[in-house]
Amino acid sequence: MNTPDIDFARVRSLGAGGQRDGYEQFICELVAQDPPDAEAKFVSLHGAGGDGGVECYWPLPGGTEHGWQAKYGTSHTAVDKSQLDTSVKAALTNHPNLTKYTIAIPANPTGRTSGNGKSLLEKINAPGGWLDGWQTMAADRSMTVTFEFEWATNTVTRLTRLDASGAQRRYWFDADVLSQQ
Repeated sequence: MNTPDIDFARVRSLGAGGQRDGYEQFICELVAQDPPDAEAKFVSLHGAGGDGGVECYWPLPGGTEHGWQAKYGTSHTAVDKSQLDTSVKAALTNHPNLTKYTIAIPANPTGRTSGNGKSLLEKINAPGGWLDGWQTMAADRSMTVTFEFEWATNTVTRLTRLDASGAQRRYWFDADVLSQQ
Protein backbone atom coordinates (compact mmCIF):
# COMPACT_ATOMS: atom_id res chain seq x y z
CA MET A 1 0.00 0.00 0.00
CA ASN A 2 1.20 3.49 -0.80
CA THR A 3 1.17 5.29 2.55
CA PRO A 4 1.47 9.07 2.28
CA ASP A 5 3.29 11.15 4.82
CA ILE A 6 0.89 12.37 7.47
CA ASP A 7 1.36 16.07 8.15
CA PHE A 8 -0.39 16.97 11.40
CA ALA A 9 -0.13 20.64 10.46
CA ARG A 10 -2.72 19.79 7.78
CA VAL A 11 -5.23 17.97 9.99
CA ARG A 12 -8.81 18.88 9.07
CA SER A 13 -10.28 21.83 10.99
CA LEU A 14 -13.54 21.33 12.86
CA GLY A 15 -15.78 24.03 14.26
CA ALA A 16 -14.65 27.07 16.20
CA GLY A 17 -11.59 25.29 17.60
CA GLY A 18 -10.19 24.70 14.11
CA GLN A 19 -7.34 22.25 13.84
CA ARG A 20 -7.19 21.73 17.61
CA ASP A 21 -10.78 20.45 17.58
CA GLY A 22 -10.03 18.44 14.46
CA TYR A 23 -7.02 16.76 16.06
CA GLU A 24 -9.00 15.97 19.21
CA GLN A 25 -11.79 14.38 17.17
CA PHE A 26 -9.27 12.48 15.03
CA ILE A 27 -7.64 11.01 18.15
CA CYS A 28 -11.01 10.06 19.62
CA GLU A 29 -12.00 8.29 16.40
CA LEU A 30 -8.74 6.31 16.36
CA VAL A 31 -9.04 5.40 20.04
CA ALA A 32 -12.67 4.32 19.54
CA GLN A 33 -11.52 1.73 17.00
CA ASP A 34 -9.00 0.14 19.35
CA PRO A 35 -10.76 -1.04 22.54
CA PRO A 36 -8.56 -2.20 25.43
CA ASP A 37 -11.15 -4.84 26.33
CA ALA A 38 -13.98 -6.50 24.39
CA GLU A 39 -16.47 -5.40 27.08
CA ALA A 40 -15.31 -1.77 27.26
CA LYS A 41 -17.72 1.01 26.28
CA PHE A 42 -16.22 4.05 24.56
CA VAL A 43 -17.11 7.60 25.68
CA SER A 44 -16.12 10.73 23.74
CA LEU A 45 -16.54 14.19 25.26
CA HIS A 46 -16.76 17.64 23.73
CA GLY A 47 -13.61 19.48 24.77
CA ALA A 48 -14.59 23.17 24.72
CA GLY A 49 -13.99 23.64 28.42
CA GLY A 50 -16.07 20.61 29.34
CA ASP A 51 -13.94 17.51 28.89
CA GLY A 52 -12.78 17.22 32.52
CA GLY A 53 -9.21 16.47 31.48
CA VAL A 54 -10.01 13.77 28.95
CA GLU A 55 -11.15 13.93 25.32
CA CYS A 56 -12.37 10.36 25.50
CA TYR A 57 -12.13 7.34 27.73
CA TRP A 58 -12.87 3.65 28.07
CA PRO A 59 -14.85 2.62 31.17
CA LEU A 60 -13.75 -0.99 31.70
CA PRO A 61 -15.86 -3.85 33.07
CA GLY A 62 -14.06 -3.85 36.46
CA GLY A 63 -14.93 -0.18 37.03
CA THR A 64 -11.59 1.33 36.04
CA GLU A 65 -11.06 3.80 33.20
CA HIS A 66 -8.47 4.44 30.51
CA GLY A 67 -8.49 8.13 29.56
CA TRP A 68 -7.05 10.00 26.57
CA GLN A 69 -6.08 13.65 26.28
CA ALA A 70 -5.08 15.27 22.99
CA LYS A 71 -2.85 18.34 22.91
CA TYR A 72 -2.48 19.90 19.48
CA GLY A 73 0.94 21.34 18.75
CA THR A 74 3.00 20.15 15.80
CA SER A 75 6.43 20.72 17.33
CA HIS A 76 8.10 19.39 20.45
CA THR A 77 8.58 23.03 21.48
CA ALA A 78 4.78 23.43 21.60
CA VAL A 79 4.45 20.88 24.41
CA ASP A 80 3.34 23.02 27.36
CA LYS A 81 3.86 21.51 30.81
CA SER A 82 1.39 23.88 32.49
CA GLN A 83 -1.38 22.86 30.05
CA LEU A 84 -0.56 19.20 30.65
CA ASP A 85 -0.54 19.70 34.43
CA THR A 86 -3.98 21.35 34.23
CA SER A 87 -5.36 18.47 32.17
CA VAL A 88 -3.84 15.80 34.40
CA LYS A 89 -5.22 17.49 37.52
CA ALA A 90 -8.69 17.76 35.95
CA ALA A 91 -8.60 14.12 34.82
CA LEU A 92 -7.58 12.89 38.27
CA THR A 93 -10.29 15.01 39.91
CA ASN A 94 -13.10 14.11 37.51
CA HIS A 95 -12.18 10.47 36.85
CA PRO A 96 -11.34 8.86 40.21
CA ASN A 97 -11.36 5.39 38.59
CA LEU A 98 -8.67 6.34 36.07
CA THR A 99 -5.84 3.78 35.91
CA LYS A 100 -4.27 4.73 32.58
CA TYR A 101 -3.94 8.18 31.03
CA THR A 102 -2.56 8.64 27.53
CA ILE A 103 -1.58 12.05 26.18
CA ALA A 104 -1.57 12.27 22.37
CA ILE A 105 0.72 14.90 20.86
CA PRO A 106 1.20 15.28 17.07
CA ALA A 107 4.96 15.74 17.34
CA ASN A 108 7.90 13.57 18.33
CA PRO A 109 9.95 14.43 21.41
CA THR A 110 13.57 15.39 21.49
CA GLY A 111 15.98 12.97 23.13
CA ARG A 112 19.19 13.34 25.06
CA THR A 113 21.94 15.26 23.27
CA SER A 114 25.33 16.58 24.19
CA GLY A 115 23.97 20.13 24.10
CA ASN A 116 22.98 22.29 27.04
CA GLY A 117 19.60 21.93 28.65
CA LYS A 118 17.30 18.97 29.00
CA SER A 119 15.55 17.29 26.11
CA LEU A 120 11.77 16.91 26.21
CA LEU A 121 12.10 13.22 27.13
CA GLU A 122 14.47 14.11 29.96
CA LYS A 123 12.03 16.73 31.27
CA ILE A 124 9.26 14.14 31.24
CA ASN A 125 11.10 11.05 32.50
CA ALA A 126 13.94 12.34 34.72
CA PRO A 127 13.69 11.88 38.48
CA GLY A 128 11.59 14.80 39.69
CA GLY A 129 10.29 15.30 36.13
CA TRP A 130 6.80 15.69 34.80
CA LEU A 131 5.84 12.02 35.25
CA ASP A 132 6.97 12.03 38.87
CA GLY A 133 4.84 15.10 39.49
CA TRP A 134 1.78 13.47 37.96
CA GLN A 135 2.38 10.27 39.91
CA THR A 136 2.48 12.37 43.08
CA MET A 137 -0.79 14.08 42.09
CA ALA A 138 -2.36 10.64 41.64
CA ALA A 139 -0.91 9.24 44.88
CA ASP A 140 -2.25 12.27 46.79
CA ARG A 141 -5.69 11.11 45.65
CA SER A 142 -4.95 7.47 46.55
CA MET A 143 -4.86 6.60 42.85
CA THR A 144 -2.43 4.50 40.84
CA VAL A 145 -2.30 5.76 37.26
CA THR A 146 -0.02 4.79 34.39
CA PHE A 147 0.82 7.87 32.31
CA GLU A 148 1.77 7.38 28.66
CA PHE A 149 2.44 9.54 25.63
CA GLU A 150 1.29 8.79 22.12
CA TRP A 151 3.69 10.75 19.93
CA ALA A 152 3.27 11.48 16.21
CA THR A 153 5.02 8.28 15.12
CA ASN A 154 2.80 6.17 17.40
CA THR A 155 -0.33 7.85 16.02
CA VAL A 156 0.73 7.36 12.40
CA THR A 157 1.43 3.68 13.13
CA ARG A 158 -1.99 3.31 14.77
CA LEU A 159 -3.68 5.08 11.84
CA THR A 160 -1.90 2.87 9.30
CA ARG A 161 -2.95 -0.28 11.19
CA LEU A 162 -6.59 0.77 11.61
CA ASP A 163 -7.17 2.49 8.25
CA ALA A 164 -6.59 -0.23 5.66
CA SER A 165 -8.75 1.52 3.05
CA GLY A 166 -7.13 4.94 3.49
CA ALA A 167 -10.51 6.64 4.01
CA GLN A 168 -9.52 8.17 7.35
CA ARG A 169 -6.24 9.50 5.99
CA ARG A 170 -8.15 11.01 3.08
CA TYR A 171 -10.73 12.62 5.36
CA TRP A 172 -8.40 13.91 8.08
CA PHE A 173 -5.38 14.84 5.97
CA ASP A 174 -6.65 14.99 2.38
CA ALA A 175 -4.03 12.32 1.59
CA ASP A 176 -4.67 9.75 -1.12
CA VAL A 177 -3.81 6.14 -0.34
CA LEU A 178 -3.60 3.37 -2.89
CA SER A 179 -4.83 0.31 -1.00
CA GLN A 180 -4.66 -3.31 -2.16
CA GLN A 181 -8.32 -3.00 -3.25
